[in-house]
Amino acid sequence: MGSDVVSLAFQWDCDEFLQRVFLELDPYSLKTSRKVCSRWNEYISKRVWKSPRGQKRLHKRLDKQFVEEEPYEEELQVSRGGEEAQAFYCAADDSILVCGLLNGTANVYEIKTNRLLAVLDCQSSGAFVQLSVGKGFVVAVSSYGIVSVWENKKFTLIYRENIHENSTIQGIKAFNDFIITGDVDGSINAFKVNENEVKHVLNIEEEKNPINHLDFDGKWILTGSRNTLKIWNLFDDKDWSKTLKSGYICCCCLSYPLAASAGVRLNKGVKIWDLRKGTLLIAVLEQNFFWSLHLRGNYLAAAMSSNNQKNPRIYLIDLRKVTKEESFLRSFPCEDRATILNPHICMNTSKIIEAHGNIVRLQEFWNYQVSDWDCATFLRNIKV
Repeated sequence: MGSDVVSLAFQWDCDEFLQRVFLELDPYSLKTSRKVCSRWNEYISKRVWKSPRGQKRLHKRLDKQFVEEEPYEEELQVSRGGEEAQAFYCAADDSILVCGLLNGTANVYEIKTNRLLAVLDCQSSGAFVQLSVGKGFVVAVSSYGIVSVWENKKFTLIYRENIHENSTIQGIKAFNDFIITGDVDGSINAFKVNENEVKHVLNIEEEKNPINHLDFDGKWILTGSRNTLKIWNLFDDKDWSKTLKSGYICCCCLSYPLAASAGVRLNKGVKIWDLRKGTLLIAVLEQNFFWSLHLRGNYLAAAMSSNNQKNPRIYLIDLRKVTKEESFLRSFPCEDRATILNPHICMNTSKIIEAHGNIVRLQEFWNYQVSDWDCATFLRNIKV
């Protein structure tokens, strides 16, 4: 009977009535209705989701997810071994999670099942490994300057080279098919990955700008050093650039024209910069030290350092509202058990992931609850 009524509404072109029907359905029924009839599916995708009223309703659903007090959380143990098996770095997309361990290896897990898929030898025994996940590959850099790349289907090694010549690499970012690395001597290298081939395409020497951390968005590169933040077009040195006095930077991230940074020593809190104007927009949470930042679209996750701080937390911040009180969307307690390391965080489309000690925690901050198709469509529409 219900399907007959909806079919008649299509015949009579009752657009407003149909929007009300589909927007009021619970997630399971909405997902099912897309499979019942091709006309229903087409209507939902082209006329409900893309209508101004539909967009408004979707934003309301999303806001409810953000303020949920007890979001879904799961935990996995990377090893039951001793100190060498502790995780200190993580990177993820929506399919895989990669955790760097103190023994110089990296564990690769499937996000949906937490199943261990592979253990990668990063050629960094007894030293730090940094990781990033690109389009179809995983890249690791060791403290010895070695860059390693694996394809992400069978995790076969496709590239390994000591590009930084034993200099300590302090920053890495994979974006689509590019990889950017930077070291303490100010050397920046760019690589392009094409299927199972990796080409070293660029080297820049910034001797007066030793790099502590970097970020890259496909065009602009942001580097943080002892006293400055610097942004420029990596592939056009004649394009606009800017250097900002910032104090010591231990972590930075980019969502042009905004950037976020965290430091040590006297640099408490998270600083948000307007890169176009070259000014500090605002400093937040200045009572705490922060060790790890990660940006996804307009949303910034910031993890407090666990050293000499009580009740460390991870904060989720909306950069579009950063000058207003409602910019703090949610906070989670950090893992605060005693380890020799600070927590490291990363984000994928729906989770904040924290690696600390031998525990990795995945916290759901964005669970749209309809289907993968609807979520992907919505994310594209709001340009996240």
